[in-house]
Amino acid sequence: MAQGRTRLAAWSADDTLRFYELTETGFSQVGAVGMAHDATAVSEGRPPILGFIKDGRFLSALWQVAPTSSVRLSAFNMVPAEVSNSAYSLSGISFRVVSDWNEPFGYRPLLRGDNTSGYGFAIDDAAAVTNTGTESGFSVASRRSLAFSPDGQLAVLGADSGQSSIHIVDSPTIGNPAFVPLTTLSEHLAPVDAVYWSDDGNFFFAVDRSAGGKVTVFRRGTANAFDAVWEISSAHGDPHAVAVSRDRRHVAVSFVGSGVYTTVVYRRLANVFQPIQTLAQPMGRLLGFSGDGALLIDANAKVAYRNVEGVFEEQVGLFTNVAGTVMAQAVSPHMDQIVSTSSFYDGALAALVTDTVDLQALKVVLLSDAAEFDPNASTLAEVTNGGAYEVHGNGWTEGGEPLTSVANSEVNGNLVALVADDISRIIFGGGIEFRYAVIVEGSTPRIFTDFSQPVIVGADKELGFDFSNGLVVYSL
Repeated sequence: MAQGRTRLAAWSADDTLRFYELTETGFSQVGAVGMAHDATAVSEGRPPILGFIKDGRFLSALWQVAPTSSVRLSAFNMVPAEVSNSAYSLSGISFRVVSDWNEPFGYRPLLRGDNTSGYGFAIDDAAAVTNTGTESGFSVASRRSLAFSPDGQLAVLGADSGQSSIHIVDSPTIGNPAFVPLTTLSEHLAPVDAVYWSDDGNFFFAVDRSAGGKVTVFRRGTANAFDAVWEISSAHGDPHAVAVSRDRRHVAVSFVGSGVYTTVVYRRLANVFQPIQTLAQPMGRLLGFSGDGALLIDANAKVAYRNVEGVFEEQVGLFTNVAGTVMAQAVSPHMDQIVSTSSFYDGALAALVTDTVDLQALKVVLLSDAAEFDPNASTLAEVTNGGAYEVHGNGWTEGGEPLTSVANSEVNGNLVALVADDISRIIFGGGIEFRYAVIVEGSTPRIFTDFSQPVIVGADKELGFDFSNGLVVYSL
């Protein structure tokens, strides 16, 4: 989880890679570098492949060196001086490679799109690029796409109709990891041109960009089994790109028809994806959410929408300083602060309004990403599945940390904030990771909080909660 302002890397048709940072007035350029990407690849619609890596510290750029058939993988910092680059000849493939970055294990496999051979590259913490050797385990020649699960343990290989497959990443080291076939998607008869994962690794979206194509949503079950649970299509045209917000609540899908890109936002409810908004401005050739999920960005159309309580509103002026016709983009995982949303359990709001909650008996209990909000839950044991979902230890007390000096503070009019002293704990040992929290009165759950992404606090770091502006604001 990278802290800081959203960063944008944009490669334009003038063969320049530019770096931007989001400020109060929009994206401001902080650097640029020329690339010499092959013009033939550009004319065929194959710009460089960009992606932020190492928790947003570096930008990885995969590009074809003009005028040869050599492919180069470069790592850039955000100053942005080029930290390291290496070029390897992949003869005769003209940049037709399938590639994705495995964040947890720090390498990028390049798979030839015309046969079964492949190569691997690694980028270490000093941004040095090395060749890790030949990849093994992929037997399908008709490769179209490759995408790793967020934990790096699984890889989905998109291919022609009925040939796509899921693989286990075996011994994923800086050396030469093998890809062990787990299952084929033989019943999925559509070709898979692109694959997008949700941040928690429970969903992936398989995109068929052919005429009349669709997006098929797969959900993880037990033992890494994935089932197709939903299909997305639109009268706006054929699907092109997918962007999934960090909290998995919103999915943006772009469609192209008669050369016009249209983006539709869907709201996820369990396994159902309902369209809630068709964005008015044409956008979707490029598509990406900011790290906090607040902004949906297309630097090609130079359009951005902000999620305001479930309604996406156009943000005017963000791209005033973004130069050229952007053909490739990467949006960093940076976020200024952790964004959270809270929900009341049944009866909690009424109890607060009638002053029947014992404010001195409130505690904060941390929960893993396996927990789910059930407004009908009436005991802490139900929320934590008998303790299985509670996160504690290494400095955080089992059963929760108590809230002190809890009081109601009038905000304005009928709005009241429930405020309390801050909580601060030094985390030791192996650190701590959580996704949700529940505020309980004794053993009764009152408020459920979703931090929108896993929160990871390493050893010897401070975990703090600032409640000065209120745990929750409610209306009398």
